[in-house]
Formats: sequence, C-alpha cells, structure tokens
Amino acid sequence: MQVSIADLFPQQVTARLDDVVRVHLQMFYLPLLAGPGFTAMLTEHAAREGFRLCAALGEQTGQMVGFGYGFTGLPGQPYRDALADAMGSEASEQWLIGHFEFAEFGVLPEW
Repeated sequence: MQVSIADLFPQQVTARLDDVVRVHLQMFYLPLLAGPGFTAMLTEHAAREGFRLCAALGEQTGQMVGFGYGFTGLPGQPYRDALADAMGSEASEQWLIGHFEFAEFGVLPEW
C-alpha cells in the first residue's frame, strides 16, 4: 500500500470536496449527518490566509486515503483567540503571531 502526497489549492479542495468529506467521516467514524458541518468548516478554513491541504493518494487508484490541513492563525479566529486567552498576553504575543494552525490530520483506518 503506497501513497503519494499532493498539495491541493483551495479551488482543488472545492473540486474534491466530496472526497475530503468522505475521508474525514471515515477517519473519525462519524455519521453522514456530520458531513454538512465539516463541509461548512472546511469551506471557511479554505478561505483563510495560508491555507494548505496535503492529500495522501493511493498510488494504484489515485483515491484519497488521508489528508492534513491548516492555515495561518490570526486574531479573530475562535480557536486562536481561545488559545490566546488561555496563554495570557505575554505568551500569546510571543507564540501566536502568524503561526500555522494545524486543523485536521488523519488517514483511513485500513491505511
């Protein structure tokens, strides 16, 4: 079982959205009802500065078998702001300036 890694730009993620959602649901054993929520979140994340998604593709089939993605963390984003509140102003000013926020990562269980 060999894979290749492909960088997908936001418009490519949109074109393969069904694949990304399918893999996400299978990675985390989520019901189909979770699909629309993840779709909305991924669409919003893909519009953020510094967005990058790397997909693992089965070499024999080209089928997506996993992915990881993230983006630049900026003030005003919920997770970044919650982290800044927890860290305090001194630490957050040192560590949360233009950082890469790793949002999702996983592979299909059989891989």
